[in-house]
Formats: sequence, C-alpha cells, structure tokens
Amino acid sequence: METPLRTWLAILLVVVLAPLSPASAADTLSAQRGAFIAAEQALAAADRETFDELAARLSEYPLHPYLRLADLMRRLDTASEQEVLEVVRTSGVLEEVQDRATSYARRAVSHLQCLPPGPERDALAHATSLLVNREA
Repeated sequence: METPLRTWLAILLVVVLAPLSPASAADTLSAQRGAFIAAEQALAAADRETFDELAARLSEYPLHPYLRLADLMRRLDTASEQEVLEVVRTSGVLEEVQDRATSYARRAVSHLQCLPPGPERDALAHATSLLVNREA
C-alpha cells in the first residue's frame, strides 16, 4: 500500500474513532452534567426559557427523566393529565411496578401450598393472578 494512502487511512481512522474514545465520552458526560445542574438551577429560578433550552439538549443524558419529573412536579397543579401519563409511561416505572407485583404474587401463591388442595386454594391463586395481570 502506498504511503499517501496509508496516511489518508490513518487520518480517516482517527477522525472516525476519535469521538468514540473514553476521554471524549467523559468530556461529553461532564458537559451534560453541567447542563443538567444548570437546568435544575433554571427550574428553581423559574427561568422557563433557559430550562427548556437546556432540557432539550439533555434528551440523551441518563438523568433526563429526573429533570422532566422535577419540572412536572413544579407544575403539577397546571399540568394536563396527558402530560402526567406520558411522563409516567416513558419513565419505566410501570414495568418496574409490574415486575414487583408479579414477584409478590408468585410468593403469595407459593404460600398457598400450606392449604389443602381444592377449589378454595385454586380460587385464591386465580384471584392473585387476576390482580397482577388485569388491565387498568
């Protein structure tokens, strides 16, 4: 391979891989952390314009849902039901609650084994299943 071609390939690799370096990721995370703190401060100061600008830039930041929740909590008396439901749905909390309820239900059903087999025990197990798997 010719030297100029190798040089161009090396430059291309550096340009492509440089954004993937751990230092770059840490710098990005550090910048996002600073913007997150600034957004929290803007929210506390009721500076809606600054908050909205910062929050929009933080959509990929791991703590962005907490920022949305803090904003919603400050406006809960004026927030629409649709907005509240959207925050709840996108937060992942529903899945967590479902998993926990399923775990408790399994434990409850396992404790039913101390009862004699029969329609009563089956009814209690079925009721537990209905409670956990019902649609709201």
